[in-house]
Amino acid sequence: VVTYDLETEQPCTINLFISTNGGKTWQGPLKQVQGQVGPNIKSGQNSITLFVLNEFKELRGDNIVFKVDATTPLIYFAQQVNNVEASQLGQNIVVTYDLESEQPCTINLFISTNGGTTWQGPLKQVQGQVGPNIKSGQNSITLFVLNEFNELRGDNIRFKVDALTNNLNTKKIGAQTWTTKNLDVTTYRNGDAIPQVQDAKAWENLRTGAWCYYENETVTYGKLYNWYAVNDPRGLAPAGYHIPPEAEWSTLTNYLGGETIAGTKMKSKTGWENNGNGTNTSGFAGLPGGYRYYNGYFYNIGANGYWWSSSESNTDNAWYRYLYSDNGDVNRNYNLKRNGFSVRCLRD
Repeated sequence: VVTYDLETEQPCTINLFISTNGGKTWQGPLKQVQGQVGPNIKSGQNSITLFVLNEFKELRGDNIVFKVDATTPLIYFAQQVNNVEASQLGQNIVVTYDLESEQPCTINLFISTNGGTTWQGPLKQVQGQVGPNIKSGQNSITLFVLNEFNELRGDNIRFKVDALTNNLNTKKIGAQTWTTKNLDVTTYRNGDAIPQVQDAKAWENLRTGAWCYYENETVTYGKLYNWYAVNDPRGLAPAGYHIPPEAEWSTLTNYLGGETIAGTKMKSKTGWENNGNGTNTSGFAGLPGGYRYYNGYFYNIGANGYWWSSSESNTDNAWYRYLYSDNGDVNRNYNLKRNGFSVRCLRD
């Protein structure tokens, strides 16, 4: 029987994982389970029963540890936007649309000048039912054309309304609200795909955004992104969030008592090698996801966790933060933009 405490603003999907080598690698999600596991699990003191002999032929060892994973996935509701129509009002354009959603959405407006082959946006010079917390109904957006463009002409102009709701686990730490899981998206904010690059040589040659899994195998620590994805103008963070720059990482560590002690408060209670687990009193729940070096090889899963900032150091490098299993520090450094690190988001 595995017991755990869950703190979340909304129901989660719970999965149970097992490691037979002290947390270096994980198997799961386990299937022969019963209790507070699966979808729609709420906050509280919960438990899961694992039927061992149904799951394994044999289970022995001194290094068996369990991990409970809680997820609330990103859900895109673009298909629930209907009846998008545009009309001219003086020098402006009014776009009307119907939104059907069970919860408030973040609305963005996009434009195509070639009949929908490619799209630009999200447009900034807009007003009305656009931005965060837009509810179902018949809505409208006014585009201030001459503030957005020097000129807008053509017979193939089309508009698209994108609706996004972010079911992200978050935790307020001081005045900031951080996501409590590493980013795990495959598209930019505007819907364009982020390439998954597995080949080592191809990764080394990249100067554009990409993601991968550690050793190209799906793990529960989220994806690893190069910094070109972090800096892509299409937006890596979901709507309503952003990748924190250096100053906001410093705000976090200062609130937690400084870089020499904040790491213990930021590390998760399980998963770190050599008794390097933290207290997670901050709620940040930092995991040792390792990294992908610029040459395409992988290092340090279970031992270290690395997170990009959005701040550039120079042409080839960007700043990041990292946690080690063998101390309670939060370390700050810069490294090659071609490296693959984890990403956390801050609410705008």
